[in-house]
Amino acid sequence: MNALPLELPDTSGGGLLAAGTLERTYEPWPPGKGKPYTLYVVGSWNDNVPTPMQWDSGIFSCSITLGAGAMEIFQLILNKDWDQTFYPSIPDATMTDEYEVMGPDAESDGRSWLIGSPDGTVGKPGDTIDIVVSVDSKARLANVEWHLSF
Repeated sequence: MNALPLELPDTSGGGLLAAGTLERTYEPWPPGKGKPYTLYVVGSWNDNVPTPMQWDSGIFSCSITLGAGAMEIFQLILNKDWDQTFYPSIPDATMTDEYEVMGPDAESDGRSWLIGSPDGTVGKPGDTIDIVVSVDSKARLANVEWHLSF
């Protein structure tokens, strides 16, 4: 088990995500280095109950199931502290929007990531979606994305 450092790493300044590509140049988390913190996902599918994400070499991830409306919203929380929330710079940010990853702070009201679409073109009710969050070498959130589970 990895102990948390006495000082939290610099988790601010997630960075700009370009529309359509979601690619960002960053130095990835060093292989073999332990988890810098615990990241939780809160969303419409889990009644905003913080659920820990899995950690694997610089990547936090979790799987969710799309509900009856084929759309879900979510935010990310550092160490289960609501005052340390990560969120997009715009409301209902999708994979095709351009936005910045904001936080961690307590200013997230009204801004969440949006998975799915009302017409079912992004996913259908019951589909499993993987949320994947990349961490850079300074423990900042470098990329937030999601895709249909394989």
